[in-house]
Parts: sequence; C-alpha cells; structure tokens
Amino acid sequence: MTGGAIVINTRQPDPDGFSAEAELSAGNHGEKQVRGIVNVQLGDVTALKLSTSLRQRDGLGRDRLTGREQDDIDSQNFRAQIMTRIAPQLTATLSADYSDDRNGGRTLSSDTLGDDGDTRTSELGVEQRYARIISGASAKLVWRLPAGEVTSVTAYRKSQSGEDYSGVGASYTLLTAGSQSITRDADQIGTFSQELRYASPKWASGDFVAGLYYANENGDRQLATRGLAARTGALTGSTLAEQSVASRSVAIFADGVLHLPAGFDMTLGARYTRDRKEASLLRTDLLRSANTFAVNGLSEEWSELTPRAVLGWTPRPNLLAYLSVARGFTSGGFNADASSVAAFRKPFDPETVNNFELGMKSQWLQNRLRINASLFRMKYSDKQELVNNTLTGILSIVNAGKATVDGSELEVAWKAASWLDLSANAAWLDGRYDSFVVGTVNNSGNPLSNSPRRQAGVAASVTYPVSFGYLVGAASYAWKDSYNTGAANDPNLQLPAYGLANLSAGVESLDRRWRLLAWVKNVGDTEYLLTRSTQVVRARYVGEPRTFGVSLKASF
Repeated sequence: MTGGAIVINTRQPDPDGFSAEAELSAGNHGEKQVRGIVNVQLGDVTALKLSTSLRQRDGLGRDRLTGREQDDIDSQNFRAQIMTRIAPQLTATLSADYSDDRNGGRTLSSDTLGDDGDTRTSELGVEQRYARIISGASAKLVWRLPAGEVTSVTAYRKSQSGEDYSGVGASYTLLTAGSQSITRDADQIGTFSQELRYASPKWASGDFVAGLYYANENGDRQLATRGLAARTGALTGSTLAEQSVASRSVAIFADGVLHLPAGFDMTLGARYTRDRKEASLLRTDLLRSANTFAVNGLSEEWSELTPRAVLGWTPRPNLLAYLSVARGFTSGGFNADASSVAAFRKPFDPETVNNFELGMKSQWLQNRLRINASLFRMKYSDKQELVNNTLTGILSIVNAGKATVDGSELEVAWKAASWLDLSANAAWLDGRYDSFVVGTVNNSGNPLSNSPRRQAGVAASVTYPVSFGYLVGAASYAWKDSYNTGAANDPNLQLPAYGLANLSAGVESLDRRWRLLAWVKNVGDTEYLLTRSTQVVRARYVGEPRTFGVSLKASF
C-alpha cells in the first residue's frame, strides 16, 4: 500500500464516569436506524463501553418477474469493550463485535432485452439474496515504560457469507441466444493475527517504532454455477467449485524519524513480509463428468521488502513540505475459480507499486485557512488483472504488465466566520497501462480501469448561535468524471460523469447535548451508474435515488 494507511481507532472506554449517546433516524423508503453508545464505570480503573447500530430500509428496486424487493437493508451491529488498568503502567482492552447484514440482492437492470425503461426494476426472474455474519474478538495490552511503550494486539475474526445472484442481466425467458448464469457463492473465513510493537520515547533527536506481525487465515468457499438456455431454461451447464485456501503471513517492520537542523526531518522505514499460500480445488461438472478434476496441496511462497523514505521541511510553524518515496505490494495467489487444472496450478505473482510524492500541508491566517496539495506518480509492475483469455476461454487473474498513474490533489478549508466553515477539494488522475499483453489480449496504452480522470467537491457547514442554542446545517456537492470499469476500454463499460448534492439543517441545544436534523441525500435525484455488465446482454446497476429523513441525537 502507498500513500499512507487508514487507521481507525474506536473511542476507548472511559473509567472516569458514565456517559451515553443515542441517535434515532427515520426517512423515506422505510428508513429506520438506531445507534447508541453507553460507557459505564466499573470501579476506579475499569470501564465498559457498549455500542450498537441497527438499520432497516425497504428495497430501492424490485424484480418485476418475481416481485421480490432488491437493494434493501437489514443490518445489525454490536460491539463491547472493557478496559482495565492491570498495573500502574499496564492497560488491557478486551473487545468483541458481531454484525449481521442481509438483503435481497442488487437491481441489475437490463437496458437491452426486456428493458421496461425503469432502472429501478430488474428482469432477472430469480430469487436473489445476500447474507453475511462477521464476528471477532481482540485483546490489546499496552505497557508504558520510561524506556518506551510496548503494545500487543491479539485478534481473531470469522466471517460467513452466502449470495444467490444472476450474472446475466435478463431472464432466460427474454434471451434469444446464449444462457442465463445463476450463481450460489458461499464462503467461511477465519483469521488469527498477532502484532507486537515497540515505540520509543519522543527524544529531541527523533523517535521510532518497530515490531512483528503474524497472520493465519483459512478460507473455504463453495461456488455453484448453473446455465439456463435462452427461451427454454434447459440446463446448459452446472458446476460446483469447492475451494480451500490457507494463508500465512509473517512480517517485521521498523519506522523512525530523525530531526535534522534547519527544520528538516528524515523518516525512514521498511517492512519485510513473507507470505505462504496453500490451495486445493475440487471442481465438479455435474453435466460433463469428464471435465471434473481435483488438485490438492498447491503451495507457493512470496517475500517482499517494502521501504519508504520521507524528507520533510518545516520552515515555519504550520507549514510542511515533503518528498516521499514508498513501495507497496499485493500478495500473489492461485486462481481458485479456474475451470482447468493448468489455470489453477499456475499462480499469479505479487503486484508491486512504487509511489513518488511531492506535497505541502499548511495552515494560515491564525489557523483559519488550511491548504494541502500534492503531486504523485505511481509505477506498477506485474499488475494483477482479471482477464478472459480468448485462446483458452478461461477467466483468470494474471500479471498483466506495467502501468503508470500520474496525479495531483488539492484541499482547501477556510473558517470564513466563527459560525461558517467552507471547504473544497479537487483531484486529477492520469492512469495508463504501459504494457498489458495476455494471449491475444492487448490493452497496452488504454486508460487504467476504474480511474476517473477528475474529481472535485465543495462543502459548507454552519453552526449559528441563537438564543436557545444553535442553528446547524451543511451542504455538499461532489462530482466524478466518467471512467471505464474494464481494462479493454470497452465503450459498453463506460460510466458517465455525475455529481451529487447533499443538504441538512436543524437545531442544537446550547449545551450541545441534543440535536434535531433534517437531511436530504442526492438532492437532485440524479441517476448515476455504479457498474455495467455485458454478460450476454448489456445491463446496468444504478446508485441510490434521492432519500430524505430526520435524525435526533442526544447525549447524557
């Protein structure tokens, strides 16, 4: 990974007292949501925090052949954390979480055969469904010493999911040729991880962090696919792929900053990762037994050193200029969806990327104005791409070749008044496949898939004081340029540009303990595409329409 990492730290339990927050929301399409957090003191050095989020929403679309709802939401999330001070310098945090998400599948709507002109209806004629359960537990120990801080994080996560869907955007009853593909995809994954790291004190000359990481993941998947012939629905194909992949990853890392004269800082870091994957596949062809095969015990190892270096310069407070070079990688693997022994036995190698970035982070006018800007170039090697080899007819992940991405980003935030915050951002991206040749497929020179050339956004936030409290509100607009979802630059997979506006307005109490807010998302009811499909027929999947509602939030 390049450009830094996204780190999400949840609010820790607080042993200093009781607190609670609750938020209720309701809106159109049957939107109902409840969120809550409770923090309870359990003695002088122990606290418990419980949080939950429950959400339901009616379907935004439906299958007009079955009448079933699609794009609905039924979600439950629970989390419990307990923190205690075992010794004056030793703190332990135990957490557990559980989530359950279900819906009736997505509204993949044909815009060719059977199209009724409504993108909120599909013509699939099958009972789609999706369900996923994720649970996990972790233990975090932090030992604070005069010589630094030692942290241990032990975690286990388990996920189970199942999905039934049509890969073709029209029912076989509407097709004039080919067949409708119907898939049942179920998997179960368990992951154990252990991280141990040491962070030095913040010395005048600098500081550093170093550690070890280990992960062990076992995944099993059953992928069943049926083909129903055009018009008749006769079974043209029926396969079951039973996949098993075991992954082991071990890494050692270190990262430190050295403070130099004249406001310069040098940050150096590196991570060495060694991955091992073992895979097995039993692919049963229920109609053509001669095509059935089993391969067991495939094994492959990869290792990669990913360094980074950042030179920063702070000529004055609140102004940082930097130049960084970083290397990242995505691990290799096996094509467990392969329909031939040869395709399964041939692993794909890791994808690597070198990122070069020049940027500035700054604050001006007594910190009322923030301006951040960056220029970057990313160079990919052995880029992993999903390709349908026209010589073999097999869809596989391959190391397609090389790609280059040049880009720039600008972010401006201005506190125009004590009650008004304004912000704007813009990004430009130029991604190209330098080399992409697989069999008869040659995508060299094409734009990088899923990479809009331009993006921009503006936002305003208001907190205006009045006698009883505050008038609050927010407005935002985000625009995304057109882009293609495939490396072949097929015009049928081009998604047009679109912009979305959101608004909210309400009141807040003087002590900020409660807030009542009315909101509208996608104010203009803009119809925008999330993806396209060209499997047998051309079809599209659109984003959410205009939604509106009210939310009440209270703190205790």
